Order: sequence, then structure tokens, then C-alpha cells
Amino acid sequence: MNDELEKEIAKRDGRFKANGVSAELDELMATTHQSSLLYLEGLAKHWYANDNRPIYFDILIENKINGLCYATPEVPEAFDFIGITALSICTIYDLYYRLLSDPRIFPELGNCEHEISDRGSIISLRDLKQNSQNFSCKPIHPSRTALAESLAKLTIRFLLNHEFAHINNGHIAWVRENSSASQCVFIQEMVSNDEELDLKEYRRALEMDADCTAIQYTMNDLRSRHEHLKQHMSDDVLASFLGVMLPESQLYETTLDCFKTTVRVAYFFLRLLDPSQWNGMNIGSHPHLAQRMHYCMGVMFSYTLERPQCEVTLEQAQNVIPAIIQEAENAFAYLLNSEPDFRGFNSAATNDPARTASLNELRASWATMRDSLIQKKRHSAKLA
Repeated sequence: MNDELEKEIAKRDGRFKANGVSAELDELMATTHQSSLLYLEGLAKHWYANDNRPIYFDILIENKINGLCYATPEVPEAFDFIGITALSICTIYDLYYRLLSDPRIFPELGNCEHEISDRGSIISLRDLKQNSQNFSCKPIHPSRTALAESLAKLTIRFLLNHEFAHINNGHIAWVRENSSASQCVFIQEMVSNDEELDLKEYRRALEMDADCTAIQYTMNDLRSRHEHLKQHMSDDVLASFLGVMLPESQLYETTLDCFKTTVRVAYFFLRLLDPSQWNGMNIGSHPHLAQRMHYCMGVMFSYTLERPQCEVTLEQAQNVIPAIIQEAENAFAYLLNSEPDFRGFNSAATNDPARTASLNELRASWATMRDSLIQKKRHSAKLA
């Protein structure tokens, strides 16, 4: 590590350290740390043209952001770093534990006959985040617990994929070069001084690109698991064994399952962060969550058209995506003892002048940066 990164981490209350207060929490952080580092090292080995550049990972204490990423310039002892917060990890796990504790939510996953409706209900999403480290509600049936944990791990990987995209697609290198403040760390919000306001337009486009890449990496990860599973499913006895011992295989048993799981992971994660309506304006370094949700669903449609090898047709996508949006809003309604609320997602689906202008701004910003990013990206694949 270096002083520049250590100062940024210190500003965010430092790294998580096991304190023995909760053995369950300490174990979750330890296993998440190990699995996340291995996953990022695998991504770097697969994508980086310079396979000697290391990438590091840690869990942070900060409770105002979900994650951050950092990359040194191309200097001796260059390295990359991604951090996600303990609160984000706990909130994601607690969300899926509570969802899978209700038999009305994901009824086709695992054995839900022993689960109890409203058992995992909460007052608000803020309440979920404030109390998530307690893990006070888990599914009754082991298969549902295993599936909750699998969905949580995939959602954390979606977050890792997003942060990794900022590094791999040259975003941090571009910001370093173009920011007068020498912004070196991608976090929830950029600096707010007036001289950086114009840069926020470009940052919003970079966030959309990171979401797009996270979608692709998540789908690729699931399809890889599917291919591995398919090699063993021809044996009926082994297939039956896997179905019992690996309930998570339901999430990627077919290519359509891979597609469904990717849509679920993206939508539930973004919906958890902010369910509010978008007024068509963007003033921060990140687009509004409703706009990002709508964009990610559009990326999934494009995926079927641009990658016929994914074996999901446009017609299937047109059926799956609206169904999962309905499923998600029903799930949050059950969780909150309320009615399904589509206002957030629908607020990004209208074609009024403000929203059209925002999309045009994103396209223009991306077009301005794209050639420079091509020179700065770590890989040989095409950018969006």
C-alpha cells in the first residue's frame, strides 16, 4: 500500500478488524475477505494485459458508502485496490436472509413449506441497515438459508465487478488525468468544490459504464458455473445429489436461470440502495438509482441481442425482466408490510424533456471520453 491510499482509508474509519463481540460476524467478514480477494485476483488475471500488476482487497468500517476503488499510476510497485464496507456486506446478507424467510418470496427456490409469512418483516430499509449485523432472522429450511447466502455472495460480487470496472476500463486513470483535485479514489460522491462540477457529468457516464460491465461480468460468472454444472448433470445420480447438496445450482441450472439471477442481483441491489423517484435531474457524481436500475434492465435486453451464445432470446428477456421487477417490488412490499411500489423504477421510464436531456448528457460525456479510455483500459476487449 502507499500513503495516498492509507490516508483515504483512514478518512473512512479504517479497516474492519475482528473484535470477538460476534463470532458469526467475524467469520462472515473473514470468509468474504478471502473469497473476494480470490475472485478479484481471478478477474485481474483474466483481464489485465499486464498480469504482473497486483490487486488487493479489504473490508472497511465506513458506513456512508458501499465501496471504493483505487489505482496507482503506472509506476514501479504499481497496484490496484478495492474495498467494500462491512455494513454493505451485512445489509446484503440480512436482506436475503429475510427475503428467503418468507414463503411468498422466491417460492420456487429451495424448500419453502416451513417458512412463515412476515417473519422477516422490517419497519423500513433504514431499519434493515441499522440492525443488519444482528442477523436476527434466517430461513428455517437449510436449502433456503444456502440460497440466501448464495444470492448475497453474488450481489457482493456484483458490487466488486462494478468497482473492478472502474479500474479495468481506465476510469480512474482518466479521472487522475483530468481532475485538478487529483482525485485518486472512486467513492460514493466525488469532491464537491465548484471546479469539479463539470467533471461530475463525466463521472456519471463512468458509473453507467461500470454498471454495464458489472452486468456482463456477473452473467459471465454464472454462465461459467452453468457450464461446469452441465458437465456433471448428464449423470442422473450425480445430478440428484447436486440438487440436494448444492441448492444454489438452481440459480444457474440453465442459461435462462443465469439470466434471471443476473437480473435479480442487479435490480435487488440497486433497489435496496434507494427506492425513491427520480425527478429527471442529476447533480451528483452518480446517476439516480432509478435511472441506473432502468439502464441495467436495458443492458440485459442488449445482452441477448449482442451475445447470441448466451442462449436467451429477446422474447424470453421481454418476459423475464418485467416479471422479476414485479417479483422484486412484491418482495419489498412483503418485507415492509406495504404495497408494491413501482414509482422509483417508472420515474426513469418516461420520456419527458428533463430525462431525455439527462440521457443525452450521458451519451455526450461518454462519446467525449471514449477514445481516451481506449488508451487507458487494462484489457483488449471493446468498450461499450
